[in-house]
Amino acid sequence: MDADVIVIGAGPAGLCAAAALERRGLRATVLERADRVGEPWRGRPDALRLNSGRGVSALPGLRYPRSAGTFPRRDDVVAYLERYAAGRRVRTGVAVGRIDPEDDHWLLTTTAGPLTARQVVVATGRYARPRLPRWPGTRSFTGRLLHAADYRNAVPHRDRDVLVVGPGCSRRWPSVTSAGTDCPARPRRRSPSSTGAASSPRWSTAARCGRSAPGPCGWFPPSS
Repeated sequence: MDADVIVIGAGPAGLCAAAALERRGLRATVLERADRVGEPWRGRPDALRLNSGRGVSALPGLRYPRSAGTFPRRDDVVAYLERYAAGRRVRTGVAVGRIDPEDDHWLLTTTAGPLTARQVVVATGRYARPRLPRWPGTRSFTGRLLHAADYRNAVPHRDRDVLVVGPGCSRRWPSVTSAGTDCPARPRRRSPSSTGAASSPRWSTAARCGRSAPGPCGWFPPSS
């Protein structure tokens, strides 16, 4: 048996699960398909901050340092996850293709070969694959169509009109973040038909980049 428990995913949930299992005397191995721990966080917007304070955002057994401030930034989160993973059985660069039951254990087919464990915890998250709706007219649209997962800062959008569609926290970032340029937001309520939706209304934000705006405060969980 390769491990008592194999945890798939080295994000906050996977690392936290591994730590809890180890405290109970179980051998836990964490598999991460990326080459580094916390890879999804590294691609978030430059000015991203947690929307919860460091005191309530820490994982069990390790506090955020005071230097992270009240609301830790993206890079603070990445550094924190690296520290949390240190000393634990984490294997990066290993992707899991299948999980099959085998008598009293599980057989995992991975890019590093077959692995076995008595229990498996899947902690891969819900937002690993961004989805861009197929709205009518997108093929003929001559502007740039960008998913929030690919947004980093406002610089490429300076002096352009930007329409942000979606009700979640991630819609706020293109309208309030700044990295050498600011985007003041003018939120507007849109009808369901404006996004091709048939049920509840959606919110959108129209912004003109290049004017002064308040600095960003933190929103949005580790995915888009």
